[in-house]
Amino acid sequence: RPVILVSASSSDREFDAVYLRRQVYKKYGIHAHLHFNGIHLINNGFPINFDGQKDNVQPQKIQLTRALLLAACIQAVSEQQAGIVALNRNIERSILQKFLQLQKK
Repeated sequence: RPVILVSASSSDREFDAVYLRRQVYKKYGIHAHLHFNGIHLINNGFPINFDGQKDNVQPQKIQLTRALLLAACIQAVSEQQAGIVALNRNIERSILQKFLQLQKK
């Protein structure tokens, strides 16, 4: 702790968001960010990308997000320091350049 929990899937299954929501006794809006005990539960534990549509982002464009998330995960497991660390700028630029090239085709 502190920890930030964010769901980026099609449902809230990555962690027990229901349990975490029950730990907060005050009533918040359904998509409020909750902060307690060193835990930051973004969007009340619900997916940040959920809007009820099958594809709320074009599949070709979501590849940028997926590539950046994967790069961040790989960097995180090799990181030597704790806390929030920015994604390596060279990796970020490389992914963005490749994405932009693919969008031109």
